[in-house]
Amino acid sequence: MSGLVTQTSIAGPIVANERLWLTADGGRVVREGDPEATMLLAAAGHTIPRAVAERLGLVDKTRVDGPRAEGDAAPELAAIKYRELRKMAAAAHLSTSGSRADLIARLENNDAEAEGEG
Repeated sequence: MSGLVTQTSIAGPIVANERLWLTADGGRVVREGDPEATMLLAAAGHTIPRAVAERLGLVDKTRVDGPRAEGDAAPELAAIKYRELRKMAAAAHLSTSGSRADLIARLENNDAEAEGEG
């Protein structure tokens, strides 16, 4: 059942490409119209929490579906408050000065460099 979701980076958001449903036991994802569909997991274009997507086998941890626009912060970082971004930068031994966008860019660049090393 490939093509159900899109991920723009290995650690980035998981976005449903169509309406995705869960079976009654919550252990399997099915397409709309499947007779086993009982609970809506996500509508097309909605984000699915990474932990849920991984548990359900919706993502390949090594695959990326497309480039993210430059300056387009991952929703995970975009949703974090400035004070927390500063704490994350400090924990990663990065500069904590600058604007919110500066901190997000610094953290993303640090993540990209870490992925390139591993």
